Amino acid sequence: MTRRSHYKSSAVLTIISIFAILMIYLVLFFPLISSAMGQKPPLKAKIAYVPFSTGLPFFVALENGYFKNRGIDIEPIKTLGANEAINSLIAGKVDGTIGLGLTTLFSVEQATPNQFKIYLPCVETKTNYVTFLLVPKNSSVGSVLDLKGKRIGTYSGTSQLLVLKLFLQRFMNSDKDVQIIQVSPELQAQALMAGQFDALFTIDPYATIAMEKGFAKILMENPRVEHILNPFPAGANAFSVRFINENPALAEKIVSALEDAVDFIRKNEN
Repeated sequence: MTRRSHYKSSAVLTIISIFAILMIYLVLFFPLISSAMGQKPPLKAKIAYVPFSTGLPFFVALENGYFKNRGIDIEPIKTLGANEAINSLIAGKVDGTIGLGLTTLFSVEQATPNQFKIYLPCVETKTNYVTFLLVPKNSSVGSVLDLKGKRIGTYSGTSQLLVLKLFLQRFMNSDKDVQIIQVSPELQAQALMAGQFDALFTIDPYATIAMEKGFAKILMENPRVEHILNPFPAGANAFSVRFINENPALAEKIVSALEDAVDFIRKNEN
């Protein structure tokens, strides 16, 4: 073999080696590159919630991946009450809220109109309800009238205070005949057990928690429907108007995910 043919063969081998390396590189990394280029970053939203049963569709949507399947990254923001949640929405700290009382939403709308829009409202009926009036397990109280001169507890927030007063007015003067004590939602069961009040006007899951722990019993079921309004307009979710205007498609996807969660709950009540 001549020196020229030797150099020619070496050059051909070098080219073949480079080509082979390029092919291996493309086979291994091209799918990753193309996937990364085609993959859109997740849409993000901050949603404030109060830990009540009205937030059940929200938690189901999170756990079942209904948001993630739609390319949405939800940041749940836990709040201690409806007032904190709606104030965060108005201040632009969150994009939406879950399951706030309609009285709270309506009062804020009256004070500062056109700041938010509500969707997916929920109501209590004769057969579907979450509200209870509880007393300690060893209480001698046998009726609502027996609560005159006593302390009635409920969770914090203007909405719940208004509803409790509306209920009590069917039986007594809510401003004179009883003392109303409001506590943080998560402290309700402990406060009842500790004797801070003689009865607790609350909703699930706190009513169920108190009963399952064995230190509370039901004085009245479904008081809002029985003595205020049937059906009772309980609450609704909300988006800020800014969020809807800036992210209309994202808002629609969030509503769609929650609707899927509602369908799941209805088919799997247990």
